[in-house]
Amino acid sequence: MRALTQHFADLKKLRQWGTFLSGSVLSQGLAALTGLLIVRWMTLEDYAIYTITTVVLGTITLLTKGGTHLGFAAIVGRTWPDRMHAASALDAALRQRRLISAVILPVLTPIAVWLLVRNGARGSVIATLLCLLTIYWFADMRTRLVDQILFFAGRASRTQVLDTALSAIRLTLVSGLHHLGVLGATTAMAAAAGVALIRVPFIERWTLRETPFKTAIKNDAYFSEIRKITIRQFPLEVFSCVQAQLIFLVIAWIGLPTQTAEFGALSRITQLLLPVQAFIQAFAIPSFSRTKQHVGLALCRWILIGLLPSAALLLSSLIAPSAFLWLIGPQYGALKSELVICALGVAANSVGSIALQLIGHRGWNIWAWLQIPTTLAWCLIGLTVFDFSKITGVLWLQVGFALGPLSAFAGDILAAHRRGEFSTQAPVK
Repeated sequence: MRALTQHFADLKKLRQWGTFLSGSVLSQGLAALTGLLIVRWMTLEDYAIYTITTVVLGTITLLTKGGTHLGFAAIVGRTWPDRMHAASALDAALRQRRLISAVILPVLTPIAVWLLVRNGARGSVIATLLCLLTIYWFADMRTRLVDQILFFAGRASRTQVLDTALSAIRLTLVSGLHHLGVLGATTAMAAAAGVALIRVPFIERWTLRETPFKTAIKNDAYFSEIRKITIRQFPLEVFSCVQAQLIFLVIAWIGLPTQTAEFGALSRITQLLLPVQAFIQAFAIPSFSRTKQHVGLALCRWILIGLLPSAALLLSSLIAPSAFLWLIGPQYGALKSELVICALGVAANSVGSIALQLIGHRGWNIWAWLQIPTTLAWCLIGLTVFDFSKITGVLWLQVGFALGPLSAFAGDILAAHRRGEFSTQAPVK
């Protein structure tokens, strides 16, 4: 009887995965299509400005969410399905994120302005983009951490339906802007910010049905735990953002705005892998954070599942590069070797990123700082080996960035094994 019950539970889980993945593929596929159309329809100059804006947006999200999200998931993973504890953990995480934002936004603003100026943006365009970034940040603060409660509650498919609808709305808006002849960096960002705002009331209403986070009892112990993990993770996240922006800083200093557009266009192809990230967030992280035995096998399984699409992208770029370059437009048709290097970097960094996300959400990110010296060493090597006046040099530098997370992952796994928390057989203590 127990085996039969487990069989039906496994079937239910497979159905949930299938439902989510089908919705995720549609939602992220629409997002990827929108991104590819933006690449095709924008001029090189406009797309360079748009690329810088999206990079700054990603930096804001990472710095204000990353460590906070790790601490929040670690608490909810061990206390779920206690809704009151989940509410207190979410309240603590949101308070921590607001504190970080108050420090981060004033620091990032002048950096964003400099990058935009170097890529040819006018003053009025810069001011408009900064306002739109603020609006997007506001919407992200209200939804992107809050929605994790829905994932733990098994309501991931609900958010996927919403995100699919919003992706379709954004695609429609971008297409309309193009046909009206007004598609540019500012109008494309305005469409993204507007769609992000639409998401807010739905996520808040659904999350309140699962846990009363707006009236949660403040838990100082949870706040301290999240703060501890955030502080431990924050230097690494700052370094990761510097690492991510290093590419654009080098291009802004040495190269041309057209090279910014080329790098951004190649990176846009990697949006085809967005469903993988959505799957990791919705299923892999909650599942692995609750795993009590055979932890090593579970970790390897999730990493392999996450890696397969990246490996397929790399293989496809070798076999049919012209097909991928057709997606982003004829102005990028000569970047065949650059596409292969970009795909190799995506595959290499995907392994490290997924592995660190999984163990980080168990609170194992003790050796995360190893990424800093490892990446610095790689950058020093890159300065003597690669020609950064060409986009290929910048792409090879990006490939080696995978060494940082892989070294930290190895250190954290060894530390967890010594503590008795990582094993392929024994239950976690």
